[in-house]
Amino acid sequence: MKKVTLELTDEQLEEVKKIINVGKEFPKIGYEYWCIGHIGDLVSNIWLNDRYDNQRLSIGNVYSTEEEAQLQYDKLVAIQKVKTYIKKEFGYDSEKWGVWDDYTQKYMPCWNFQERGLDYMRNTYAKYYSPIGFLETPDQANQLIKDMKDELELIYK
Repeated sequence: MKKVTLELTDEQLEEVKKIINVGKEFPKIGYEYWCIGHIGDLVSNIWLNDRYDNQRLSIGNVYSTEEEAQLQYDKLVAIQKVKTYIKKEFGYDSEKWGVWDDYTQKYMPCWNFQERGLDYMRNTYAKYYSPIGFLETPDQANQLIKDMKDELELIYK
Protein backbone atom coordinates (compact mmCIF):
# COMPACT_ATOMS: atom_id res chain seq x y z
CA MET A 1 0.00 0.00 0.00
CA LYS A 2 1.28 3.44 -0.92
CA LYS A 3 0.84 6.37 1.45
CA VAL A 4 -0.30 9.59 -0.22
CA THR A 5 -0.56 13.06 1.32
CA LEU A 6 -3.07 15.49 -0.17
CA GLU A 7 -3.58 19.17 0.38
CA LEU A 8 -7.28 20.01 0.26
CA THR A 9 -9.30 23.15 0.73
CA ASP A 10 -11.97 23.09 3.46
CA GLU A 11 -14.63 22.68 0.75
CA GLN A 12 -12.81 19.74 -0.82
CA LEU A 13 -12.36 18.12 2.58
CA GLU A 14 -16.11 18.38 3.27
CA GLU A 15 -16.86 16.70 -0.07
CA VAL A 16 -14.43 13.85 0.73
CA LYS A 17 -16.08 13.40 4.15
CA LYS A 18 -19.49 13.09 2.47
CA ILE A 19 -18.17 10.45 0.07
CA ILE A 20 -16.54 8.45 2.86
CA ASN A 21 -19.75 8.49 4.97
CA VAL A 22 -22.12 7.50 2.12
CA GLY A 23 -23.91 4.25 2.92
CA LYS A 24 -22.39 3.93 6.38
CA GLU A 25 -24.40 3.57 9.54
CA PHE A 26 -25.42 6.97 10.82
CA PRO A 27 -25.08 8.26 13.44
CA LYS A 28 -21.93 6.49 14.55
CA ILE A 29 -19.42 7.44 17.21
CA GLY A 30 -16.96 9.95 15.82
CA TYR A 31 -19.13 11.02 12.86
CA GLU A 32 -19.95 14.65 12.34
CA TYR A 33 -23.65 15.53 12.39
CA TRP A 34 -25.70 18.70 12.26
CA CYS A 35 -28.62 19.92 14.35
CA ILE A 36 -30.69 23.04 14.77
CA GLY A 37 -29.46 24.87 17.87
CA HIS A 38 -31.61 26.41 20.58
CA ILE A 39 -31.56 29.84 18.90
CA GLY A 40 -32.16 28.55 15.38
CA ASP A 41 -28.54 28.36 14.31
CA LEU A 42 -27.11 25.29 12.59
CA VAL A 43 -24.63 23.49 14.81
CA SER A 44 -22.01 20.90 13.88
CA ASN A 45 -21.33 18.18 16.47
CA ILE A 46 -19.42 14.94 16.75
CA TRP A 47 -21.56 11.93 17.66
CA LEU A 48 -20.48 10.64 21.08
CA ASN A 49 -23.66 8.68 21.79
CA ASP A 50 -24.12 10.75 24.95
CA ARG A 51 -27.40 12.01 26.41
CA TYR A 52 -27.26 15.23 24.33
CA ASP A 53 -26.79 13.33 21.07
CA ASN A 54 -29.55 10.88 21.93
CA GLN A 55 -31.95 13.62 23.03
CA ARG A 56 -31.47 15.39 19.68
CA LEU A 57 -31.98 12.09 17.87
CA SER A 58 -35.16 11.33 19.85
CA ILE A 59 -36.82 14.52 18.53
CA GLY A 60 -35.54 14.17 14.96
CA ASN A 61 -32.88 16.87 15.25
CA VAL A 62 -29.89 14.96 13.86
CA TYR A 63 -28.87 15.47 10.23
CA SER A 64 -25.96 13.97 8.36
CA THR A 65 -25.23 17.16 6.40
CA GLU A 66 -25.51 20.89 6.92
CA GLU A 67 -27.79 21.03 3.86
CA GLU A 68 -30.29 18.60 5.44
CA ALA A 69 -30.34 20.65 8.65
CA GLN A 70 -30.82 23.86 6.64
CA LEU A 71 -33.74 22.35 4.73
CA GLN A 72 -35.48 21.35 7.98
CA TYR A 73 -34.85 24.79 9.44
CA ASP A 74 -36.34 26.41 6.32
CA LYS A 75 -39.42 24.15 6.59
CA LEU A 76 -39.93 25.13 10.24
CA VAL A 77 -39.70 28.82 9.32
CA ALA A 78 -42.18 28.29 6.46
CA ILE A 79 -44.65 26.54 8.79
CA GLN A 80 -44.56 29.48 11.22
CA LYS A 81 -45.03 31.99 8.37
CA VAL A 82 -48.09 30.10 7.13
CA LYS A 83 -49.61 29.85 10.62
CA THR A 84 -49.08 33.59 11.14
CA TYR A 85 -50.66 34.33 7.75
CA ILE A 86 -53.75 32.21 8.60
CA LYS A 87 -54.24 33.97 11.93
CA LYS A 88 -53.81 37.43 10.36
CA GLU A 89 -55.87 36.85 7.19
CA PHE A 90 -58.60 34.53 8.47
CA GLY A 91 -58.70 35.47 12.14
CA TYR A 92 -58.26 32.12 13.86
CA ASP A 93 -55.62 29.70 15.07
CA SER A 94 -55.56 26.96 12.43
CA GLU A 95 -54.24 24.38 14.93
CA LYS A 96 -57.00 24.94 17.49
CA TRP A 97 -59.90 25.40 15.09
CA GLY A 98 -62.14 22.51 14.27
CA VAL A 99 -64.36 20.22 16.29
CA TRP A 100 -63.71 16.68 15.16
CA ASP A 101 -66.83 15.01 16.53
CA ASP A 102 -69.40 17.11 14.64
CA TYR A 103 -68.33 16.26 11.06
CA THR A 104 -67.58 19.90 10.21
CA GLN A 105 -65.77 20.21 6.88
CA LYS A 106 -62.09 21.03 7.26
CA TYR A 107 -59.55 21.77 4.54
CA MET A 108 -55.81 21.34 4.44
CA PRO A 109 -53.19 22.01 1.77
CA CYS A 110 -51.40 19.04 0.30
CA TRP A 111 -49.11 18.11 -2.56
CA ASN A 112 -50.97 16.55 -5.49
CA PHE A 113 -48.47 14.09 -6.98
CA GLN A 114 -50.63 13.40 -10.01
CA GLU A 115 -50.95 17.09 -10.91
CA ARG A 116 -47.49 17.91 -9.56
CA GLY A 117 -48.66 20.92 -7.66
CA LEU A 118 -50.32 22.25 -4.55
CA ASP A 119 -53.92 21.36 -3.89
CA TYR A 120 -56.15 20.96 -0.85
CA MET A 121 -58.07 18.05 0.59
CA ARG A 122 -61.41 18.08 2.36
CA ASN A 123 -61.91 16.15 5.53
CA THR A 124 -64.73 15.70 8.01
CA TYR A 125 -63.89 12.93 10.43
CA ALA A 126 -60.31 11.66 10.09
CA LYS A 127 -57.76 13.99 11.66
CA TYR A 128 -54.72 13.75 9.42
CA TYR A 129 -51.48 15.34 10.53
CA SER A 130 -51.13 18.87 9.20
CA PRO A 131 -48.11 20.93 10.22
CA ILE A 132 -50.11 24.12 9.64
CA GLY A 133 -53.48 23.04 11.00
CA PHE A 134 -56.79 23.19 9.13
CA LEU A 135 -58.84 25.77 7.25
CA GLU A 136 -62.56 26.48 7.39
CA THR A 137 -63.40 26.91 3.69
CA PRO A 138 -62.21 25.94 0.21
CA ASP A 139 -61.84 29.65 -0.59
CA GLN A 140 -59.40 30.04 2.30
CA ALA A 141 -57.47 27.00 1.10
CA ASN A 142 -57.23 28.43 -2.42
CA GLN A 143 -56.21 31.87 -1.13
CA LEU A 144 -53.55 30.32 1.10
CA ILE A 145 -52.16 28.29 -1.81
CA LYS A 146 -52.05 31.42 -3.99
CA ASP A 147 -50.52 33.75 -1.40
CA MET A 148 -48.12 31.34 0.34
CA LYS A 149 -47.14 29.13 -2.60
CA ASP A 150 -43.39 29.11 -1.97
CA GLU A 151 -43.75 28.28 1.73
CA LEU A 152 -46.34 25.55 1.09
CA GLU A 153 -44.19 23.95 -1.61
CA LEU A 154 -41.29 23.83 0.81
CA ILE A 155 -43.50 22.20 3.45
CA TYR A 156 -45.40 19.70 1.30
CA LYS A 157 -43.37 18.96 -1.85
